[in-house]
Amino acid sequence: LGELEGAIREGKAQLGGEPFIEENKGHFWRDVLTRPYLRARAEKAEILFLQGILPEAVGEYEGILELNPNDNQGVRDFLLASYLELGHTSKARELVSRYPKDLGAVFEWGRLLTDLIEGKKENLVYLLTMARFRHPEAELGLFPPGDSGIPEPRTPEPIPLCFERDTAEEAYYACRVLGRASRRHGFNGEKLEALEAECRRLGLVPGREKTCTCRLRADLKGAIPPIWRSFEVPGHATLEDLDHLLQEYLGWSREGEYHFAVEG
Repeated sequence: LGELEGAIREGKAQLGGEPFIEENKGHFWRDVLTRPYLRARAEKAEILFLQGILPEAVGEYEGILELNPNDNQGVRDFLLASYLELGHTSKARELVSRYPKDLGAVFEWGRLLTDLIEGKKENLVYLLTMARFRHPEAELGLFPPGDSGIPEPRTPEPIPLCFERDTAEEAYYACRVLGRASRRHGFNGEKLEALEAECRRLGLVPGREKTCTCRLRADLKGAIPPIWRSFEVPGHATLEDLDHLLQEYLGWSREGEYHFAVEG
């Protein structure tokens, strides 16, 4: 950490110090000369995160996102996990609201964990269904069978940051990032199953929930040769969910608004 902190101080001075930081806050990543500085801060934050020094890690992650809200480095996943482990669920909700189109495994299971930590049951079945639908392989690692009340020993091993979306690699990444928060609050597979069953008994399920899964085909209008995708959608999915899935399957950037028109 000492060497990293020295490199961060030197990098800040070379960039122009505090005046440069303030002037470029919000679009820091655009200038390629700033990226070594941001990467050094992210590396320091990850070391703090892995060592469980969460207040300091949170400060670094929040500072990085203030400089670069687009989060080209993906540090928001670690910030969300830190908030949840610390029990700062209001900050977790605010962070999730800033990135509503993030359908990654950390954010999908993180939304569920936020409600679990707060003891909220109204949307639990819906959030659990969507997390299972999009990233099913992460569930066992985040909610293992047996007693999880005592957190596992912290590991100094780096967390893999490069992975293919919607794969077992992303599930492993999500388990490494979020697993400690889940264990810290004593969650496991049995508790999750019991909570889900209780919610269903109480009727705390969305009125739109169906038992079916729909297979849809999306064609890109006017494309020659034809461009289309076929994919499955849970019966209770909203139009917002459909927009997210379309952008995922078509490889779009999740930017901009969506609009659906019903013909006939």
